[in-house]
Amino acid sequence: MVVNLAKTKEMVFGPPSITSNFPPISASSYQIQRASEAKLLGIHIDSNLSWHTRVEAIVSKATQRLYFFETA
Repeated sequence: MVVNLAKTKEMVFGPPSITSNFPPISASSYQIQRASEAKLLGIHIDSNLSWHTRVEAIVSKATQRLYFFETA
């Protein structure tokens, strides 16, 4: 299996005061980006493991669908 380094991101879980000191990961002279939030298998997660990002995504999707029913 070949890993696409352009699409690879790392996420460090924990409070920023501790995780900001970790060095970035590099592979084959390519530095992997650090992400604070990501969508994995349809679930939005963030580096603090809070529900805020997930709830925002659900509210946004619900608002779009309710607007559709309102205009129909």
